[in-house]
Amino acid sequence: MTDPHSRSGGMSDEELAAFLRNPSGEDRAMTEESASLQEAESLWRSLDAVKDDPRIMAMRSAARARLAANDSADEDVEQADDDASTQNVPRRALATWFAIAACLLLVVGLGSYIWTDRPGVTASQAAQMLANGRAAPRAFRLADGSTVTLDANSRVEVALSADERQLTLQQGRAFFDVSHDANRPFVVTSGMNSVTALGTRFTVSQRNGDPLVMLAQGRVRVSDKIHETELEPGEQLSLDSSRGFAVSKTDTASASQWITGSISFDAQPVSQVLARLNPYLPQPLVLENTADAQVKVSGTFQLGNIKDVSVGLEAMGIAVSQGQAPLADQQ
Repeated sequence: MTDPHSRSGGMSDEELAAFLRNPSGEDRAMTEESASLQEAESLWRSLDAVKDDPRIMAMRSAARARLAANDSADEDVEQADDDASTQNVPRRALATWFAIAACLLLVVGLGSYIWTDRPGVTASQAAQMLANGRAAPRAFRLADGSTVTLDANSRVEVALSADERQLTLQQGRAFFDVSHDANRPFVVTSGMNSVTALGTRFTVSQRNGDPLVMLAQGRVRVSDKIHETELEPGEQLSLDSSRGFAVSKTDTASASQWITGSISFDAQPVSQVLARLNPYLPQPLVLENTADAQVKVSGTFQLGNIKDVSVGLEAMGIAVSQGQAPLADQQ
């Protein structure tokens, strides 16, 4: 990868993102620096939902200007003092940290925008956006002690106030482990439906073919403008075009395994296995021999670990290769 300090011009959005996602060079090889870069990368992905807002674009431009200024200053210092390499802290490393600091300032600015830039809304009611892309499930700890675990390609908006806890599932699937607070209802909205919980563990999904709600523990009330029902642990609710809400029993432990970061399969066609695993991988895996599509596969695979999946399948005699991510995920 080209060193971001080898040119005096400003960095593009793509270069800035690449710098965060794929750091290289001995000055950035230390463990503490790597951990900081990974944290910045995680924040960067989560805030992607507001990247096109004009004010956010302006902040990105300001961050790039900081990077360009650091590049120029670094070159001047190197020309003035050829003995810089003898100092305890290399100037190249300092310039790198200036760049990282500029990027982190951008991330902080994005977070501040999400929390406070909502006209007529107090700070305690402002919404926070949680997001996960093509990756293993990701858990978020809320200020009230509840936990939201997002599946791949999922997004939830969170607004906590003194009177209520409002969450909106905008995309994908999420598991909620709710901290009990009888004075502040925990309400999850998905489309025209809402799920109200008190001290509960449950899943809400917008994915095609999934039940709308699945209850692992506690009690939830599901409602829309016409229907209302309560679920017991081990029940799931699906939308039925003729009956409205349809409630049935389910194995919640098996259906919620994805929360642990892995999925098990028992004699399922490899085509179905890949369909389940690919949304978690940076690039989808495709069969090199389409005749293998109906080969039955059993085993447990780590979500988001492309090596684990490919090596596991190849050990079963099934050859796979990396394909291209869907266009929607490349934007």
